[in-house]
Amino acid sequence: QRQVEQSRCYAIQAAIVRIMKTRQQLEHQTLVVEVRSDKSFNFKPCLPSIKKSIDFLISKEYIERVEDQRNVYSYIS
Repeated sequence: QRQVEQSRCYAIQAAIVRIMKTRQQLEHQTLVVEVRSDKSFNFKPCLPSIKKSIDFLISKEYIERVEDQRNVYSYIS
């Protein structure tokens, strides 16, 4: 069970990076919708898992919040 959760977490993170790399900047809600509709998943990602992955990627400096718009993320190249 734990291994499945970890594998799903990595898949969500990869999808976020892939989407952000393509789009460069996205609002939070748009990013969540795009991650949930990603066809590479065999599961439907839940909102807490997506938020946790976003926070992790911010801490690892893959993405960042736009200063004047807290609900907008920007890809760090």
